[in-house]
Amino acid sequence: MLRIFFYLLFLFPLFLYAEKVDINTQIISVRVYQGAANITRSGEFTAQGKSGFRIKNLGMNIVDSSIAIRFQPDNTGIKIRRINIIPQIEKTFKDEDVKKLAEREEILSRKLKVLTEELEAIKKQRIFISSLTPQKKDMTRENSTEILMNTNAWSGYQKLLTNILDENSSAEWRLLEQLDETREELLVVESKMEYFSKSSSVQHKDIEVETNSDLTQPVKVFFDYIINDAYWYPRYEVKVDTIAKTNLISFFALVRNNTGEDWKNVSLSFSAADLNKKLDLPSLDEWRISYYETPMQEQTAVRGGFAQKQPRQVQDIEREEYGKKKNDEAKPEAPRPAPAPSGSLSGNTALPADRTKVQTVTESDEESQKSLDTDKRYQPMKIRKAENSKARDMLTQGNIKSRSNETESNLIEFKNVFENQQSYYSNRDFNNAIRTGKEAMEKLSLINPKFQSELSPARKEIEDTVRKSALMQANSKITTGLVSPLESSGGYDYRYSAAASRETLLSDYSFNRVLVSRDTLPTNLSYETAPVKMKSVFLTSNSVSRNKEPLLKGPLDIYSREDYITTSILKNTATGEDLKFDLGPEEDIEVERKEDTFREKKGFFSGTNSITTTVTVRLKNRKKEKTSILVVDRIPYTNDPQAKVETKNLPQQNELSRSGILKYPVEISAGETKEIKYEYKILYPEESRLKEKQREEE
Repeated sequence: MLRIFFYLLFLFPLFLYAEKVDINTQIISVRVYQGAANITRSGEFTAQGKSGFRIKNLGMNIVDSSIAIRFQPDNTGIKIRRINIIPQIEKTFKDEDVKKLAEREEILSRKLKVLTEELEAIKKQRIFISSLTPQKKDMTRENSTEILMNTNAWSGYQKLLTNILDENSSAEWRLLEQLDETREELLVVESKMEYFSKSSSVQHKDIEVETNSDLTQPVKVFFDYIINDAYWYPRYEVKVDTIAKTNLISFFALVRNNTGEDWKNVSLSFSAADLNKKLDLPSLDEWRISYYETPMQEQTAVRGGFAQKQPRQVQDIEREEYGKKKNDEAKPEAPRPAPAPSGSLSGNTALPADRTKVQTVTESDEESQKSLDTDKRYQPMKIRKAENSKARDMLTQGNIKSRSNETESNLIEFKNVFENQQSYYSNRDFNNAIRTGKEAMEKLSLINPKFQSELSPARKEIEDTVRKSALMQANSKITTGLVSPLESSGGYDYRYSAAASRETLLSDYSFNRVLVSRDTLPTNLSYETAPVKMKSVFLTSNSVSRNKEPLLKGPLDIYSREDYITTSILKNTATGEDLKFDLGPEEDIEVERKEDTFREKKGFFSGTNSITTTVTVRLKNRKKEKTSILVVDRIPYTNDPQAKVETKNLPQQNELSRSGILKYPVEISAGETKEIKYEYKILYPEESRLKEKQREEE
């Protein structure tokens, strides 16, 4: 019976913690806020008793507290027991490529060593042969190594040595060429190996969900969460057709996805709400008034019958521990007691401090062993570098035009420029990233064409970095003048949806232009002029907004049909409000404004000054149709009770504001020239001084 109990006790955790299965999920919808996005994923899961599932490779920017899981149908009865969020950091290596390159490097290194040894042997033989010279034998030396030879045979022997030296010189030249080729290939292989050996770090989060269910059928799983680092901005485009009298206005959302998750074929929408805005009612802590107490260690204060033990500060505890440590170090080390027998609980066992010392020594030994292992591992590399250096010296001394030395120099410069490009791109200095990328390609082109294909992965990465940098630079042009929806929405949760049912936005730090809405509005073309400021008549196109949600403030690109005119700012415009687009000056209408001023003093005793100004506005219409023009002018005004402004012969249907802005329409036929005249008079005391903007008159 006891055996059965232990058997069940062993199997119980297996039933309690069933193995979790990995499920594939896809992002089906994204709602972008300013600074974050609400993601909805869907997948399929078969629940069986106490089970669970795992979702892998989610973005690191997920807000853990925002995770919500639901099942479909709703009445599945699946209960979620636990949700675990596990951050992961994975480093990827190209192990197979590095392994093949290491084998190739070993073969080339051995070949390089053999060639250098053969060259050294030839060099030694040449030195020995060159040292052979005929001389008179010293007969007084019994053990002389000198050889006695026939003088007549020396010329033949000398010819033989010359032939040997010539053959050795030819062999040395061939070996130097082989050495140069082998070393050049070895340098390229080492560079490629160094490139492949660099790991790429990928960070993500895995979500583990433990469930409990009586179902055994597949159910739909929906996974909602908030992820940071997503942005959107409104931008507009209007194309005015002056012939058809229409305005084609397009509303775009400029979206940047920096979440680390690609949004592929998703339903996309946007919100102007602020996710960081707290809506909870704030809570107030109590505010108690009591006596001031001096903070002292282990002090007991009695106030009003209450005894309170003062806690020690963290700094005081650290200071006390430090003092104890110093005192312990100052004491002479006591002899270590003998170890207690096995299983003994004797008080003579080693103290914790002693155990720490023993552990420290052990860790030091482990570090020393690791250092020795590292030295052993890098010993072949040191030998290879020494052999490579020896081969370079041989090529330099051999007076050969070394291709490998040139390749080595180009590879060093290429590596430096390549690293600079990656650094510039990481620091978002895209201009220099493009420049250094072009320099890296130039350095790569100087390498032997035979080996350029070996570095094609690095070439591809350089080209991709240049392309992405150029894309980011192009994005910077369309991001000028962008206005955050948080700034223009006034705190309201205005929502917009992409016009297309599905959109794809990759997480690549670039801006994507997504069409939200497009509408053709009827327009009323009008002309306005302010000749006091500029001698031009401007064409404006006026429509009424029909968008369901307000058009938020943002940049507006204005076109006349397909011709770009200018970029302005569209202000917040609700449904039913006017949309006004300035199309620039109209060349077929001329305007000119002239002022004639007359000064006089009225009354001998009153001493009142007056200034009478006659304004003449001349308009000429060279268009082939009748045109209505709104003229905007100004007339002086005053708040001084001693001064007065009188007007005369103002145009019909005029509007004169309290601030002196005068507006009046003018109907002018095709080819007609029209003049409008009116005047104003300023009356003020003689002792006063008339002051105007940017001008003073007595």
